[in-house]
Amino acid sequence: GTTTTGTTTTTAATTTTTTTTTTTTIATSTSTTAAPTTVFTTSQPITSKAPVQCAISQTYGCYAAGSLPFNAPSADAWEDCAANCYNSGYTGTAGIQKGNQCWCSSQAKPVGSTASGCNIQCKNNLQETCGGSNSMTQFTFDCSSSLTYYSCNGNKCEEDPNGVFTSSDCAGTCSNGKSGMSAGGVVVVVFLFALVVPYFLFGALFMKFAKNEYGMGLLIHREFWTGLPSLVTDGFRFVFCMGSKTTSTYQSL
Repeated sequence: GTTTTGTTTTTAATTTTTTTTTTTTIATSTSTTAAPTTVFTTSQPITSKAPVQCAISQTYGCYAAGSLPFNAPSADAWEDCAANCYNSGYTGTAGIQKGNQCWCSSQAKPVGSTASGCNIQCKNNLQETCGGSNSMTQFTFDCSSSLTYYSCNGNKCEEDPNGVFTSSDCAGTCSNGKSGMSAGGVVVVVFLFALVVPYFLFGALFMKFAKNEYGMGLLIHREFWTGLPSLVTDGFRFVFCMGSKTTSTYQSL
């Protein structure tokens, strides 16, 4: 009886040890323990944007390589990869495999099947693992920038977190750097060059060769044009004086 009891006790201990080992293995690959939110500023911005500040909000553990759809520029730490994803327009999940290959997703959750072998230390942070030869370390992140970015929406420059301009006029590119002429401006130009210029040009030629005029005499309809300023002045005075004198007439001016 004593021998049987001892055997049973030994077997139970063995079972407990095995269960503990299995639990530890699973925790290594699928841990959802929140990581410290220490802020890290990337030292290698990948676009014309200023460096952004990123914090790792949650780690998902080890997943199959290639689980995330977008390949961003390489990174040597989780925070570097997070900044690269953020600057590429992704704000969901990021992951690193093979030591420095950075991948991104717009889904704020783990993607793909769980795996093991995430044992490559990140070059810029030895406390982090940057996946393995056939596995990827996945995590979510929060990033922010001290600058406001803009992009063109038609002819308007509007705020856009994924924009590339830091000036509120988008560096004048929304209208291709050209200011279009209004319809009224086109009418004025056509009027000047199609009617006014030929009128004075051909009028001067007529006065010179048909009337033998010179100097001011070349101005066709000279009496009208020289008297035009006084006519305009009289018109303004007539309009503005109508309200003050009920008996005003054009002759009284």
